[in-house]
Amino acid sequence: MDFVRKKPSVFPTSVLLALCLGFIGGLLFGYCLYLTATLNVPSPELTDTRLSTSKVVYGSIKCPDVPPSVPCEPCVGTVANQTIGCPEVPTCETCEASGNGSGSQQDMAEDEVFVKNLPQNFIHKTTDYHRKNMTKMPYQDRPGPTPKSLLAMAVGFKQRDHVDAYLQKFDEEHFQVVLFHYDNTVDKWRDFDWFQRVVHIQSEGQSKWWFTKRFLHPDVVAPYEYIFVWDEDLNLTNCDPLKFIDIMKRNQLQIAQPAIEGATHWPITKRVTENGIEMHTRTSEGGLKDKPCVNETTTGGPCEAFVEIQAPVFEHKSWRCVWNLLQNDLIMAWGIDFILRECVSAPAEKHMGIIDSQWILHDSAQSLYSKENQTTTQFSSHRDMLLKRSFWEYSETRRRWGTTNATRNAV
Repeated sequence: MDFVRKKPSVFPTSVLLALCLGFIGGLLFGYCLYLTATLNVPSPELTDTRLSTSKVVYGSIKCPDVPPSVPCEPCVGTVANQTIGCPEVPTCETCEASGNGSGSQQDMAEDEVFVKNLPQNFIHKTTDYHRKNMTKMPYQDRPGPTPKSLLAMAVGFKQRDHVDAYLQKFDEEHFQVVLFHYDNTVDKWRDFDWFQRVVHIQSEGQSKWWFTKRFLHPDVVAPYEYIFVWDEDLNLTNCDPLKFIDIMKRNQLQIAQPAIEGATHWPITKRVTENGIEMHTRTSEGGLKDKPCVNETTTGGPCEAFVEIQAPVFEHKSWRCVWNLLQNDLIMAWGIDFILRECVSAPAEKHMGIIDSQWILHDSAQSLYSKENQTTTQFSSHRDMLLKRSFWEYSETRRRWGTTNATRNAV
């Protein structure tokens, strides 16, 4: 048998491998340079307008070249005989402005130009929560009447009995219901007969007003005549939603709430029990007597044109204004109820009211304050942290409104 001896390679195998890898790396590097030049990728200096205008940095707040804002006014509340102070949170006007929008005013104006260039008889500016069946034609989607009003609540499974009582009152014919789940338990609700007619949105540990700002945009809820944004732990035994709406219509109320029986934070929301009283728009309680009505805590609390955030009902015409008042970074909405009067027709005291004939009890179950498998100490600590943020948000909302309103009045 003949043996053929191979001629030794000029280059060792390792050298050839290195050359191949270098060649491939060069090709990739050149291709990246080509993409950079073609797509005009911004440099690390953030030349793109949308990026450079953002001042919010998660984990800290940076406001370069901006003088510090007026510090947060002291805010102290007492809960369960404990003083809850205001946490030290740095703020500045630039951060607030950028934190409350998805882009600069210029960006949004540019986006609107594209919409205006579309055929206006083709576009749909609004939407809704009405379900659609993908296996049917559009005219077959909903054989019955379309719900005229909307109920939205943030709920936890611990409050299932309360929520079930709500759904018996807010019937399918007249109300679309949206439940915001803050405890990741959507599947546990499937045993309720109303589960399929409800829109379920889930995000763990979020508040009612966090959900509201993100999922009740005016263009989404535009088709609904009245919008109920209620707490989950209200006793509705003596409150009929349809009768409530009827009273709002007859009295031309644009923002209202059911009166509260029992303990209430503000005297104006307390139920008036005199015979024949259907609603009231003003209170003389709180030490006002003959003094002018001023919606400030220093004069005895709000006395007119006031609706609290636990169970407000909004006519759809006022909702766009209310939604814009909600601050994107303030998720408890404490203090917003003092400026809701800006979102109704003048005089505000004629268009905001407390419905006495349809009243509620606030059972104060406070399931938002609790989490699964908490000890008593953990519950107390969790509640105190929530309240501390809430009191700070109250102070911050009032501060922002005061600063902005002063600027508006000076123009």
